[in-house]
Amino acid sequence: MAAIIGLSSETVEDLCCQVRSKNEVVGLAIHNAPNQVVISGHGSAVEKIMTESEKKRGAEGCQTSHQRSLPLQPPRPGAEWLRADLNGITFHEFKIPVIPNCDSGLFYNRGNVCELLARQITSPVQWQGTI
Repeated sequence: MAAIIGLSSETVEDLCCQVRSKNEVVGLAIHNAPNQVVISGHGSAVEKIMTESEKKRGAEGCQTSHQRSLPLQPPRPGAEWLRADLNGITFHEFKIPVIPNCDSGLFYNRGNVCELLARQITSPVQWQGTI
């Protein structure tokens, strides 16, 4: 993983698309701020994005100490297993509004909690939108 500082998420996503291939997976993992995103994926692809981002004026890349290898996680099985387990739980209405980190435009409710929690496995963290 690497934090890219000084570039928009759109610019970093474009870099990811240029580097991404069948054998090198890389993508956005966390949207921290307007000019800071975190990418994750294969080490060689992450290194290429860091190098390219540093060529851009005012941008820098730095490796992060935690791991959330979103693009490398097998998305469907994990999300489906969690969704199946959550469907066996009875949820009540939320007393306090809670914003899911996968879609900052929503609040959890009894009807969407299972789907939103499962989506968190396969979706980039929308920290900026949540805050």
